[in-house]
Amino acid sequence: MRKVTSKAIAAFKAGKNFKDGATQVNQRIGGMELVLHGHVIAKNIDGEGLSINLCGWNTPTTRERLNGLPNVSLNTKKGQAFLNGKPIPSNGWVFVG
Repeated sequence: MRKVTSKAIAAFKAGKNFKDGATQVNQRIGGMELVLHGHVIAKNIDGEGLSINLCGWNTPTTRERLNGLPNVSLNTKKGQAFLNGKPIPSNGWVFVG
């Protein structure tokens, strides 16, 4: 895991703001969000849980940032994204838990 990912995920879990290059963690009312290049790729809303979104960018960097989150294992086969072994859309929110 890259240093920036490790730091961002630690901030996300701790409920703290973080910024390093194109990666940000923002505290919002009722939860946290993980942002990459201006796109919210993960959100953890109090009482709802963790959701992720590739935002149409199924790239190694996007997957690497998201794979740092608990219970998230993203990979790609023949252009199709998979979360924990199940296919997911490349754009749209997917509930993780």
